[in-house]
Amino acid sequence: MTFFILFIVFLSGLTGLIYQVTWQKYLSIYLGSHSLSASLTLSCFFLFLALGYQIIGKSGHKLGKNKIRTYAYLEGFIGVFAIMSPAIFDFFYQIWPSYPSISIGHFLSSAFFALILIGLPTFLMGGTIPLLTQGLSKELEASHRVHAWVYGVNTLGAFIGTMLGGFFLLEFLGLSQSLNLTGMLNCIICLVLIVFCKYSKRDFQGFAPGEGKKNKGYNYILLSLAFLSGAISFGLENLIIRMAGISIGSSNYTYTVIVGAFVCSIALGSILAAKVKNKVGLWWLLVSQLFILTSVSFFTFIIPSWPRIFMRVRFLFANSEINFVPYWVSVFFVFFIIVLIPVVFLGMTLPLLFQQLKSKNEHLNRTAGIMYAINSIGAAVGSIFLGYIAFFWMDAQEVLKLIGSLTVLSCILVINLFERKNKKFVFVLPILLFVILFFLPKWKDYSFVPNRFFSSSVTPKTRQDYQMIVDKFEIESPRDTKILYSDFGVNTYTVVTEDLKGDRTVFVNGKPDAATNGDQFTRALTALIPLTLAKNNQDIFIVGLGSGLSAGIAASFPGNKSVKVTEIASGVIKALPYFDKWNFDLKSNRKKITILNDDAYKVLINEDKKYDLIFSEPSNTWVTGVEKIYTLEFLKQASSKLKEDGIYSQWFPLFSMTEQGFLSVLYNFKKSFKYVSLWSALGSASVIIASNSPIDVTPENLMMKSQGAEEIYKTVGIKDGLSLLYHQLLPDAAVTDLANGSHLIHSLYHPTLAYQSGRAFFLSGFINPEELANKYFVYSKNEKLLRAEDQISQDRVLSFGDDELIWEKYLDQLPKSFFDEGAKFLLKVHPIYAGKLSLARPDKFGKKVLHGVDEKLSVAKRKMTQYRYLLGKSNRTLPPKVNEELFLGTELFNRFIYLIAMREKPQLDKLLKAMPIKCIDFESECLKIKLEILFFLNPHLKNEVRSLSLAIHQNKRGRKEEVDSLFKRHVIDKEGEIR
Repeated sequence: MTFFILFIVFLSGLTGLIYQVTWQKYLSIYLGSHSLSASLTLSCFFLFLALGYQIIGKSGHKLGKNKIRTYAYLEGFIGVFAIMSPAIFDFFYQIWPSYPSISIGHFLSSAFFALILIGLPTFLMGGTIPLLTQGLSKELEASHRVHAWVYGVNTLGAFIGTMLGGFFLLEFLGLSQSLNLTGMLNCIICLVLIVFCKYSKRDFQGFAPGEGKKNKGYNYILLSLAFLSGAISFGLENLIIRMAGISIGSSNYTYTVIVGAFVCSIALGSILAAKVKNKVGLWWLLVSQLFILTSVSFFTFIIPSWPRIFMRVRFLFANSEINFVPYWVSVFFVFFIIVLIPVVFLGMTLPLLFQQLKSKNEHLNRTAGIMYAINSIGAAVGSIFLGYIAFFWMDAQEVLKLIGSLTVLSCILVINLFERKNKKFVFVLPILLFVILFFLPKWKDYSFVPNRFFSSSVTPKTRQDYQMIVDKFEIESPRDTKILYSDFGVNTYTVVTEDLKGDRTVFVNGKPDAATNGDQFTRALTALIPLTLAKNNQDIFIVGLGSGLSAGIAASFPGNKSVKVTEIASGVIKALPYFDKWNFDLKSNRKKITILNDDAYKVLINEDKKYDLIFSEPSNTWVTGVEKIYTLEFLKQASSKLKEDGIYSQWFPLFSMTEQGFLSVLYNFKKSFKYVSLWSALGSASVIIASNSPIDVTPENLMMKSQGAEEIYKTVGIKDGLSLLYHQLLPDAAVTDLANGSHLIHSLYHPTLAYQSGRAFFLSGFINPEELANKYFVYSKNEKLLRAEDQISQDRVLSFGDDELIWEKYLDQLPKSFFDEGAKFLLKVHPIYAGKLSLARPDKFGKKVLHGVDEKLSVAKRKMTQYRYLLGKSNRTLPPKVNEELFLGTELFNRFIYLIAMREKPQLDKLLKAMPIKCIDFESECLKIKLEILFFLNPHLKNEVRSLSLAIHQNKRGRKEEVDSLFKRHVIDKEGEIR
């Protein structure tokens, strides 16, 4: 066995895990995000592997003399299929029938669909290790070492593939390009090995068996152990993934580091098994099972402490982009340490079993083939039963105990392999550990919710600060909080809590998803805004149940006939009665409400019915599976499910979001709907309103729409439908400008949003609409010119709507109370839009708009005064001891950019009357405002403006005279008037 061959085996393992993760993403497009879909995918993957292990392993010695050459051909076929698989998936996805997620039809259809997409390549993958074991083993005695190294190095490659795919390939290359790149690597492996075999002196035929009888009973026990090892491995991995998601968030990054920690530990265990000698192999097999059993018992103690442990890890890193990778590296090593002992010994199990199974009377490929086939069947059973079915009747701790029971069975089977007549004393230890495991205290819901990890985004600076956080979330009983309900379902872990004020919160996988306090107002707007704007609201479809608020509002709103809700978490549906007091008497309207426990993505795509309104209220975008709701494919499907005047409403969190992630969402909306606008739902969330027909409303219509629903508006603190208008932040034209600033593609085949949001969650990222306005509206033309961003990576989208807000069209019809209430609301969350509102009617209301505003908002008040000045409504006052020219240039530039940020046309006549003929030294603001005006009035001066802008940006002196001259020549005439 050479280092070169091991390196090839390493690369083969790397490609294998990338294939598994990528094909799983492809299959989830058809199967959906339901837990059954993920378990079914893994089960199919392992069953086809088992088939490959058995068939190719059984007949591998007949497939050519040179086993490495045969192995090369398998790698080549896998690579070619991987390159072709995106086209194969697209073809069958278009013609394959679709069924509801929880149905026999879906189960059978999904199994056949998986067979077509991954059956052949995984079958071929199953033949690689038996062939390598046979071809690289010169003699029987050393064959277990060869096998252990092959298995270990291949698994080590799988670890690198896991991390590479989860942290780089899928985000930056997408699914199809990842498969193309990996497929090409497999093809290169094939060609290199063929050349290597041609010039190598070894024939790689491997060990040739003799003749003799086989011990079938002996093999039966060992193969049973192989089966149990597979079931235990994937049952434990699935459980740890779920509990890690509850402890630190169920993002793609969490999944990647857990799988990486498992695979790395298995690789280490396999390599260590190569050092075990034949005469002590059976003892090591027993020791490994005892250590696994002990570790399972240890997990019962440590898992409830995970939220606190990882909160400490999180506190080590400030919210900075440069800390993102170090943080996840640290999380990986913590999990690696946690799973090290049990998983290392799980990694040792198969090589040690091979050591006992190998026979001088049988080809090694047959031995390895049958062993891995049985192990893969065990993995499939563990994935589908321990990863899904068991959770219908058990919670996580009970599943862990079941895994411990299987480990006890493994210990007993190993003990039976010893030749000692009296084995009773050996049984004592596993039975004792088994008893301890079942009498350990039950986990408390307080250990996981309210979750300290999700509630502590700011790093404490002192030990006292840290202790305050710990005291607030005591494991035994958090202060001021009690648990009303908990459910560990097949998809999610759901808990309902109540605080001392009586407010209730529903937690899903440790994360708060709906509450009856401030969140009540935010979530209500997702329903109230479209209900108020829509012409009809008879048929409504809702994505996500939450506390039932939107469903209750929709069903209670005058004119509604039916509401269909999809909720993937069964526990959330069961928890609905705990929110009867807050969801607008949803219980009495239950007859016209249909609640489906299913994946909204699958349900809506399969819908034949069209709806007046669709409300989408999923969890945060960093949660695995939620990103599908924002893909171009889903939004286009949703657009097609709307009636002619229908409206799509999307609750969208501005927190845990990057700028480019937000812009990519707006881009997908603009590609899917003609008209899109952005509305405020307090400072941390927004509502995206989309439609295919223009939303044409008048104040009279809005007031009429409010009739019969006064109690609904009043309950959430809104006066009437007219009051909702000041929540509109950006009209269609502004959304279009932002959407065209997107450089990311987010689709089912390139899910960048999940990774963007995962980083933003770590950074506690927040999207400020005012900052976006300043960046994309202020000097959009000149800034793009300065950055040479004339072309963007995506197709530009068009604006179909106005560049003014709805309320701007009806200034003469709006009462004074509209401006008063709007100013009070917007000053707290979006001051720049409060300025826009206050400036709309200064001649009528003047400074009285500010009356009654909280004195704590003095900064916002000063901004309001500044906005009034920008329109020339206040006299300029010169601060003492300030250069007048410098102050004037700065004020002029601020006046210009704030007006554009509010999407108001700059009053150039007022600006130019105060513009100095010459800009003094170092007065960059004065120069910049002149260049802005030049560019707006004279687009043909693009090259000159760009050159001068670059010079100013780089602080180069000696160019101001050119700016003054150009400005005077093209803007101001001899009399000082605008040309």
